[in-house]
Amino acid sequence: MILMKWIELILSFECNCRCIVCPSSLQPASSKMSFSEIDGWLEYGLARGAEAVWFGGGEPTIHADLIASIERARELGYRQRKIQTNGLRFAYQPFAKRCLQAGANLFAMSVKGPDAKTHDGITQNPGSFAHLTKGVENLVAQSALVEADILITRENHQPNLLSFWNDLIVGH
Repeated sequence: MILMKWIELILSFECNCRCIVCPSSLQPASSKMSFSEIDGWLEYGLARGAEAVWFGGGEPTIHADLIASIERARELGYRQRKIQTNGLRFAYQPFAKRCLQAGANLFAMSVKGPDAKTHDGITQNPGSFAHLTKGVENLVAQSALVEADILITRENHQPNLLSFWNDLIVGH
């Protein structure tokens, strides 16, 4: 028997950004998991000792079954329910609240830069920096546990990259 702490589920490779550092948009749309498949993998992980689930992608927040999947993970007893995200949808308070109510308790925000020019340039989505920072503010205001998943590249390595995001998360 294989024992594990985490199980990571890639709900689909669909994304609302087109990051120059990510191959997700090259993956077929048929790679999207159904709720039945997600539930099966949650059961599989649980049977092997997983205590935590990580919902990733692509962008998991655009998957129609994300909320139901978080609820199912909570029902099954997963102690940690993490969403790896570009953070855009969390700029909308009702969505942030729904995820928290469903049982998400850890949010890993994908950070591409300390400012709009850098971040939006890498995501190729104008306004993504503003949405990400608003999403962080919304989650932190509700006492959510937020971490920054900072990808350092030649395009974004700046002295203030780490300190800016630390200040944003801790400062709220």
